[in-house]
Amino acid sequence: MSIRKIIYFLLSGAIFTLFLGLSACSSKTTLYERWNDEQYSGPALSKVLVLGIFKDDIQRRSFEATFVKEVNAGNKQAVAGYTLMPNPEDSDTKEDILAAV
Repeated sequence: MSIRKIIYFLLSGAIFTLFLGLSACSSKTTLYERWNDEQYSGPALSKVLVLGIFKDDIQRRSFEATFVKEVNAGNKQAVAGYTLMPNPEDSDTKEDILAAV
């Protein structure tokens, strides 16, 4: 086997490993369950408040921002909860959340 073939083989393996590693790092979200109220007869929703429940505030903000971006792309209006309740520890009761909304 020539040096050129060995280098080609090693380089091909390295590129394959790189692509495999990069694809393993990508995250995919899957919707397993969806619920809607069949008895709701009011008007179509036009403004939605997005509240994420996470232990980590950075994950919460990231989730809410991404969700709001997707909703707004669909010609609806959404508001991220962190804009109304920046510190989740200060809004831990139902009354606190309703007051912020």
